[in-house]
Amino acid sequence: MDKKLVAIQRTTQSKPLSSSSLLYTLISSPLALVSALRRIFYQAYLLHYQKRLDVYQRPEPHAVEQLVESCLPPVPNRSLAESPRGGVGWQKKNSLERWCETRIYGYLQKRCHDTKIAIHFRLTNPAEELISIPEGEHTLSRELTIYYRSPRIFSLLFMMPSSQHSLLLGTQGEKVFSVSSSELFTELFVPPTSTSHPPSWKDRLAKRLRSSDIPHSITIPIPEHHALDSPPTLRSLFVLSTLIFLGVLERNLYLLFHARFVPGDEPWGGWNRITRGPSWDVVGSHRRDNER
Repeated sequence: MDKKLVAIQRTTQSKPLSSSSLLYTLISSPLALVSALRRIFYQAYLLHYQKRLDVYQRPEPHAVEQLVESCLPPVPNRSLAESPRGGVGWQKKNSLERWCETRIYGYLQKRCHDTKIAIHFRLTNPAEELISIPEGEHTLSRELTIYYRSPRIFSLLFMMPSSQHSLLLGTQGEKVFSVSSSELFTELFVPPTSTSHPPSWKDRLAKRLRSSDIPHSITIPIPEHHALDSPPTLRSLFVLSTLIFLGVLERNLYLLFHARFVPGDEPWGGWNRITRGPSWDVVGSHRRDNER
């Protein structure tokens, strides 16, 4: 028999619904929320800084459909349930991820006809609409399915210097997406080869920004042009710079406050997880053998 935690709330006092009582409730509710957050932060401070408990990243939810989950890389799961579904809520796309998503979909709308490849995006979040490119019936001879857990896939595809880098980091380091065929995925995001002119200063700057975080141990060639830059614009350079800046800012803020993640679970440690392996198993337990 499964053990369940049940909480029952019984009202012990009530007040008549009047203008004054409603106004009092509206005024006091925000104060109560701030007070609860203050107590939560205080307890988190005690656990992290005094009890020396490290923290995990926010876990990505499991796919509701078992087929989608089976096609995705395993991620830390805080539950030992045999068939977990969902979990914490799905994060909404931020403005930068929406911009990258629009740029990627626009690129694929043109590229699918050149390569004769139809693309299907399968999400773990059942509330979002499934995306197929092109929409409806088509005569394309090949099909590629991209499964993803998080909208970070769009910023990752835009930030990486090539499709091979994004495939390596996204499937092994960050574990946010997988593809049905790595060959078709790489073919879709091949940078333009018909460019006869040398790289412009925008191309060189975009290449430098994208390759700034790639470790020297990763020997994948970095092309002069990027598939999603046709050509790069000031807006695309601004988005790329902002994404990189926010990643650096996040890391420095954690270092400033001496916040500690479980070793190997740092948000900025995707490339390290590829070379060293994760420090957690499938159910999220910290592996001590990585510390030896």
